[in-house]
Amino acid sequence: MGYEGLSKLFYKSPEQYQAAYQRRFAGDATVHFAFDVHQKPAFLVITPELLSLIDQIHVLDKQLTWISRRLPKIAKQQYSTWAVIEEIRLTNEIEGVHSTRREIQLLVEDHLPVKNEQRLVGFVKKYRQLMNRQSIPLRTCEDLRRLYDELCLPDVIADAADHAPDGLLFRKDSVSIYSESQKEIHKGLYPESAILSAMTKALDMLHDPQLPVLLRIALFHYCFAYIHPFYDGNGRMDRFISSYYLAWNFNPLLGYHLSYTIKKELSTYYKLFKQTNDPRNCGDLTLFAEGFLRIIRTSSESLNASLLKRLEKMTFFRNQLLKRFPNDRHFRVLHILMLNTLFGYRGLTLPELAAACGMDEPLTAVLLQTLATQTPLVVLYREGEHTMYEVNLERLAEIP
Repeated sequence: MGYEGLSKLFYKSPEQYQAAYQRRFAGDATVHFAFDVHQKPAFLVITPELLSLIDQIHVLDKQLTWISRRLPKIAKQQYSTWAVIEEIRLTNEIEGVHSTRREIQLLVEDHLPVKNEQRLVGFVKKYRQLMNRQSIPLRTCEDLRRLYDELCLPDVIADAADHAPDGLLFRKDSVSIYSESQKEIHKGLYPESAILSAMTKALDMLHDPQLPVLLRIALFHYCFAYIHPFYDGNGRMDRFISSYYLAWNFNPLLGYHLSYTIKKELSTYYKLFKQTNDPRNCGDLTLFAEGFLRIIRTSSESLNASLLKRLEKMTFFRNQLLKRFPNDRHFRVLHILMLNTLFGYRGLTLPELAAACGMDEPLTAVLLQTLATQTPLVVLYREGEHTMYEVNLERLAEIP
């Protein structure tokens, strides 16, 4: 039987409830933290399930890296960019903030003049830092506030100026989270001195070298949400921090896929918070840690399956091209277009295609013209001022 939350046991077997709490709290496999949940000291039981999940995620990460190393550069670049665009769009969508793939794409690709107060700019800048493997300091409460100012603040002010932080670093007034029926389901810590104290302890937890990094990510994810340090933007901040640590400690793609998986598992995600927040749960963080690691495992499994399927198709389509265009310049153009179509999210412009092929633009244009007139494989369409090129994969599969 799986690990049962104390809040559930309270109703199921009241006579065993207190004994179970004492047994778990004082157990040899229990880790204690200087962090309180509803005035109860937080703790974590290192269950066999937690150890198994950690092991499974590490194995999956090795498989993901094995697959990634077999992908051509353009395939990795396009797939990573698509993943980041989706991550930004979905982390906003989870919070009810609408953003389109197109507006995110233009910012990610640096195709728009950027103003710091422009919508989504902070988000995109931080995820680009993530893609470029740039370190972001997250050691102190001041670091968190700097991240918030860059990541969320412009969008928060644009939506509701009075939701900007008004305390020393965080909020100075109380804040509650309500269900759709307007029932209060959680109240963030208050006053700001309590927020500062608890967040310092949560950051200590995040950087505790005695704990496996996956547990640190999961535990901080819960603690940040429990503290709820800002009036708005808490969920987006929390998921970005988890994505950041996943990208730094595992294959970067895993860090770009968290919100995608959470969106699919949203009811489970919210249920984990609800169960762990229940005062009758007595500060037991085990259930949340197990559930959050399952979400990460699901994310890694999904990525592996997606990339492995594309890797198999890549080999098939390459062989299809070789039947008709054996190792010449036409093959090179079509091969790059095939990779981009299979792994990317949009076509390539002429300059992008020429650069990827290692040829000059006039020659690439001539080759494209020849291919467009002689085969049904090349697809052209307009995107703004640009002509985009792709390969028709269905037609390519039909080459005898």
